[in-house]
Amino acid sequence: MIMQKEYLDDMKEHIMGMDEKEFKKRGTTKEAVLSSSDIMERLWCMYQKDVEDYGCDKEFSLCDAGNEVI
Repeated sequence: MIMQKEYLDDMKEHIMGMDEKEFKKRGTTKEAVLSSSDIMERLWCMYQKDVEDYGCDKEFSLCDAGNEVI
């Protein structure tokens, strides 16, 4: 799969719009997630794969990736 930057940009925008409480429940912070290249790459990959390989809609895929990775 060729990674497309638009998916990374979507994921960053989604994370920035999330409530900080969602991160605290998972033992992290929004800033920590956004600054971790490893976490962001995993989120990006899962999100893009959900959309392109499985045909899921973008909103579901953003939430699904966040729930699985964070």
